[in-house]
Amino acid sequence: MKRRKVDLLILSDIHLGTYGCHAKELVKYLKSIQPDTLILNGDIIDMWQFRKKYWPDAHTKVLKQIIGFNVDPNFTDALDGLIILDIEDLPENTLEDLQRGLRK
Repeated sequence: MKRRKVDLLILSDIHLGTYGCHAKELVKYLKSIQPDTLILNGDIIDMWQFRKKYWPDAHTKVLKQIIGFNVDPNFTDALDGLIILDIEDLPENTLEDLQRGLRK
């Protein structure tokens, strides 16, 4: 299946490791797209409700898809288009600067 190009993908509140996670649906969607930039916005793995005994294969597949977006197609071990931000640690103007940079 050919993947649809997407400029920006923001993932938030996935809650891997919990019973309420919709991992199967997310994997299906992730397999259908190819984002240029990926932003992981928090609560990807839910450490508050995480249960060691509960980690279905679908949760691992979500992580594989996310990592797979970051693979250079020429296999040069380059990391392309992955941005991870801890919003609380950013200076006040950083988000505005980031928004301007994404518009270019």
